[in-house]
Amino acid sequence: MNSITPDTRLDIAQLIYQTHMSKVHHLWLHSSDSQACVALIAEGISEDNLLLVTRQGKLVGVALFETQDFPHALNFTFRFFTRHFGVFSSFRKWLAFICYKRVEIKLTPETFHIEALVVSPDFQGQGIGSQMVRDASQLAGELGKTQLVVELPEHYQKMLAFYHQLGFVTKSKEKVKWPILSRFARRADASSYYVLEKDLLKDDPVCRNAVPSS
Repeated sequence: MNSITPDTRLDIAQLIYQTHMSKVHHLWLHSSDSQACVALIAEGISEDNLLLVTRQGKLVGVALFETQDFPHALNFTFRFFTRHFGVFSSFRKWLAFICYKRVEIKLTPETFHIEALVVSPDFQGQGIGSQMVRDASQLAGELGKTQLVVELPEHYQKMLAFYHQLGFVTKSKEKVKWPILSRFARRADASSYYVLEKDLLKDDPVCRNAVPSS
C-alpha cells in the first residue's frame, strides 16, 4: 500500500524504536543494541501494513496494522535473524518472537489489528494520533473489516484514555501466561495488558476531535 525509500524506512524504525524501546528489546528482537534494532526494524517492516502521516515532508506518525489478508506487519523470519546474529542466537530470538505473536489477538475476517501507533514527540497533542485512527478506520472499511482492535500494557493509562475518547471499549484485561514469554513480558513491563475494541458499524463523531492526553 506504500512505496517507501530506505531513508523513510529508517525514519519509521527510529520513531518506533524511540517509542517502544522496551517492547523492541524484550518482545520483538531480544537485543539491546539500539543501532542493530533500528536497522532490523527498518528491514523487517512490511510496506503493506503501514499508515504514515507527514508534515512538511517530515514523518510525524506511524501506525502498523495487521489483518488476515496482511498478517505480518513485522516480517521477522528465522532467515531474517540469521543475517544479523549467529544461528543459535537467531533461533532463540525467532522462537521468542513467534511466541509473542501467538499470544497476540487472533485475527478474524472482521478484525483490523493496530500493532503499534506512534507520534513524534514534537508533534504530540496536535491530533495526529486521532487522524491515524480515522485513517485506520477508513482503510479497515475499505478492506471489509468491521472491528478495530488494539492491545495496551496496563500502565499505558494515558493511551487507554485516548482510545476510549475515540470510541474504543475495554473488552478484557489479560496476562501473559506462556512461561517462555512471561519473563520477557515482565522485562518489557507488559505482562498485564488491556484488549480494546471499536465497532466500526457504529457512528464515530468523537474520532474527529480526540487527542492523547499530554
